[in-house]
Amino acid sequence: MCWFLLVPLKGGEPVGHEEERLPVASAPKIIIPLVARLTILAIPLVGVWELFRSESPGMQRFRLLVVLGSVLFLALCVLTKEFLTYRELSSLLRLRGQLVDELQSALSKVKLLSGLLPICSSCKKIRDGQGHWQHLEIYLHEHSEAEFSHGICPDCGRELYGDLYRG
Repeated sequence: MCWFLLVPLKGGEPVGHEEERLPVASAPKIIIPLVARLTILAIPLVGVWELFRSESPGMQRFRLLVVLGSVLFLALCVLTKEFLTYRELSSLLRLRGQLVDELQSALSKVKLLSGLLPICSSCKKIRDGQGHWQHLEIYLHEHSEAEFSHGICPDCGRELYGDLYRG
């Protein structure tokens, strides 16, 4: 009886990562799940064999109850494992959905400026896709998430205000 319970329980242990190739020395790790499946299939055969044996009815009934109890126990183990796997999978799918929603939200907020921008070398206006010239601040405001605050650089401050500028 212990053998019938031990082999399926050991056979359910993971063999390894899917990415890894199994070396030749790990053949027992491949055989154990096969033996576990054969053991699970053999349990009902033991019950059928016990039906046709001619022994005392009490002992026969006990053996049949042990076989049926083993089958029930293994079925509960399989159902529990499936339930836990399904629950983990559904939580991972929920998390994946949340991450996809967050990514789509972030992508909708991002406006990317790329490529060559024609800019006037004198007044610094930018030509848009329709051929209109716009101030740099207006173009960047419309095509990005940038906010502007105005100031004056030290070179322009000295040029405009002379000695009055204290930058």
